[in-house]
Amino acid sequence: MTGVLAAYVLGLAGLGALPMLQPGTTPPGAESPDNNGAETERRFEARLEAFDRAIAGVTDLRANFRQEKHTPLLRRPMVSTGTVLVRGERARWDTREPRPSTMTLAAGEIRIYYPDARVVEIYQAQGEMREVAASPLPRLKDLRERFEIREIPAIEVDGGADADMFAARLEPRNDGLREHIDFIRVLIDPATPCIRILEIVDPDGERTRVELTDVRVSTGIKDEELALTPPKGVREIRPGGGGR
Repeated sequence: MTGVLAAYVLGLAGLGALPMLQPGTTPPGAESPDNNGAETERRFEARLEAFDRAIAGVTDLRANFRQEKHTPLLRRPMVSTGTVLVRGERARWDTREPRPSTMTLAAGEIRIYYPDARVVEIYQAQGEMREVAASPLPRLKDLRERFEIREIPAIEVDGGADADMFAARLEPRNDGLREHIDFIRVLIDPATPCIRILEIVDPDGERTRVELTDVRVSTGIKDEELALTPPKGVREIRPGGGGR
């Protein structure tokens, strides 16, 4: 599920560089705290609009990832690493450590291959989650329909964030997504441009943090790179009957 949500928000990777305020400076025309706040919001909205224009030209994304899952039940986070590919409505997450697995997303169907168990689990995303699974590179209109989006200090996501990075918090607008998500935070590096860190907090307080490195966009990812082709003899199952 974390991979599904992360792939959806990876659309922010298309955000290009924009003029940014230097720490301690006042925006032009900001003569009062109210004006200052309005100008800050205006500049943030301009960044979101720039993201929407930039993402229209992003054809695909490939990167390495490190995921940490924090849960109240464990003293230490569960850590996994691997690679991610995204193109159009398709995505593939290959986990290398601590145990190999591959997850693919396409047209609302999620397949997870566990080579050690020689099994593929198949799920059909329903309702709002189907829309999430179908749009790993969403447009701004789709994001705004499903999330309230506001700017937050970058240090809320990463205390070592560079001065030119900025962050956003996304809160679900409807009950369908609220079942899975409390809120999402993203740290954006406009110099790459890409998401550097993605955090998803669920209603139970569990937090999943995904950091992308070695990001490359529009490299020409092929169909065979996204396809899941397990060897012969691997079983396909749909957990819970329908695999929803």
